[in-house]
Amino acid sequence: YGDISPDAALDALEAEVAQQQCTKPGWRIPANHVLAAPWGDPKWKAGSWVAYRRLRQTGDCDLVRSSRGKMTERQRQRLDALPYGDISPDKALDALEAEVAQQQCTMPGWRIPANLTLAAPWGDSRWKAGHWVSARRCDSDQARASRSKMTTRQQERLDALPYGEAFNTDEALDALDGEVARRQQVEPEWRLARKHEMVAPWGDPKWKAGLWISNRLAGRESSRARRDKMSERQRKRLDALPYGSTLRYR
Repeated sequence: YGDISPDAALDALEAEVAQQQCTKPGWRIPANHVLAAPWGDPKWKAGSWVAYRRLRQTGDCDLVRSSRGKMTERQRQRLDALPYGDISPDKALDALEAEVAQQQCTMPGWRIPANLTLAAPWGDSRWKAGHWVSARRCDSDQARASRSKMTTRQQERLDALPYGEAFNTDEALDALDGEVARRQQVEPEWRLARKHEMVAPWGDPKWKAGLWISNRLAGRESSRARRDKMSERQRKRLDALPYGSTLRYR
């Protein structure tokens, strides 16, 4: 990695970043990245070149210190400014916590969905934030490996994020049965409306209960898919709820 001058290598890397980010705004140089270099190497190990000079990425080893020591201050600044490797857990968690705070200002019970994308502070206009959480919260070997690279404090912050469904189907049906019972004590003919919202036991002060029902009763393919995930007993409980008009359409 010592034959090419730092300026020539940095010029090539900055050009590669600019080209890649034209179509992938959040692109970062992976450790195994190779490219066709201007000096004739068709498979220059660009990612390795960066890794051997990025102190904070590879650890405080003699080889890294030696390689960085041969660079000027300006060259080190250019090197450290390159978007390289994965986003640090703290940066990702900062962005996620900020997104949760912003969303919950207007939607108090909002939770991070698995397909959430957002404009990240590090320049990725479509960062797959939900996938980042899922890849560390789901029950898989890969997720456990990703979690093991996080500190205890980072894991606590990750687990504190409101992610995915806050409740299961039985909990939703229990809450709806309770709401119907309370309402019908005062108004015996009361029925759940599609726009009905309520305070849910899992902490959502404006849970869209009517919409939850509608999304499992209406005759759309997505509604049928949701019903298919319910047990026969759950479907019977759902259908027994006094919802909408006295006529049901599916």
